[in-house]
Amino acid sequence: MKFEVLREHFSRALSLANKAISVKASLPILQNVLLESDSGRLKVVATDLDKSIVTWVGAKIDEEGKITVPAKALYNFVNGLKEDRVVGEITGNNLKLKTAKTQAIFNGTSASEYPLLDYVVSDNHFLVNSNLLKKAVDETYFSSSVDDSSNPEWTGILLKKLDNDIHFVGLDGFRLSKKTISLSDLSTKKIDFDSVIIPAKNFLEVIRMSPNDKDIKIDVQPAKSTVVFDLDDLFFVSKILDGEFPDYDKVIPSNEVTSFTLNYEDFLNAVKLSSIFAHSNTNAIRLNVNISTNNVEVLSDDVELGSNRFEIPITEPLGEDIKVAFNAKYLLDYLNNVPSDTLSVKISGQNSPALFIPTGRTDYVHVAVPLQPYWE
Repeated sequence: MKFEVLREHFSRALSLANKAISVKASLPILQNVLLESDSGRLKVVATDLDKSIVTWVGAKIDEEGKITVPAKALYNFVNGLKEDRVVGEITGNNLKLKTAKTQAIFNGTSASEYPLLDYVVSDNHFLVNSNLLKKAVDETYFSSSVDDSSNPEWTGILLKKLDNDIHFVGLDGFRLSKKTISLSDLSTKKIDFDSVIIPAKNFLEVIRMSPNDKDIKIDVQPAKSTVVFDLDDLFFVSKILDGEFPDYDKVIPSNEVTSFTLNYEDFLNAVKLSSIFAHSNTNAIRLNVNISTNNVEVLSDDVELGSNRFEIPITEPLGEDIKVAFNAKYLLDYLNNVPSDTLSVKISGQNSPALFIPTGRTDYVHVAVPLQPYWE
């Protein structure tokens, strides 16, 4: 194969492909990227068998062919070039790249050894605006478990069709985030699956690669245990997680003993400052809710470092005074990803889940499980 490409476009495609390269690849060839001529373009493919990325580069193709070469080294080399154009030529299992001033030969591996990938989007796909999808993932992924060998399904984001809505849900046993998208907000209203669990880390990669304000095709293929995202000039294929997702509605409390509204920025700042003095083992901070005096105190203390107290005024106070502890890091994950002007807080007990809802929104809820009281 002989080809000529713009260095900038080639570098971008290789950068995207490298996101599907795992440092713990189960097979040596999975450290490679596949280069293949495809209808007058250069196709760039990478996979770690959990996720796959397929993209294209506009190219002048003189001869057809394909090869796999080490992905990281190829990207580093191409990205470091200064010239605008790169010429490539495959000879046997070698890839020669040259510019006006530089030449390199990469030892590759036959493309016949590379896994076959199926990235065809069927007629059963649905369309969702990329901005809408980004918001749904951004507001839920942080509640998913980072690594849970006993409950691998908790490392994913659940998409569940319910009546005329799709629920996006992330949870890890200590917190839960649910974002609801109405089918009326989608470009296509037909959804051919009941529920699917997509790895949160893969979903994050998808939205980071997605263009702004463009329709994305999503094709859930249960028979193949995959979901295909068509981003126009890029396909992202992700494995679907097996397992039974918890009944998340049972986790969301329906009754509270205390509720109030407070300013989002004030609360975010209070939690940030209090986290400095939070218990090192549990990241614990305490909320003292004073209904009678219309304020909430955010407190933290550390035996070696010291203590902190931050007072915030509240509005719409209802119920009883209460003291409750939360993980400061978990609260910051929520606050940093779901900004709002004001925040509605509903506490159902000192040891019961609490609700955090951006005021005025009916499409989102965050649940935080309190820590055990650590004060006398």
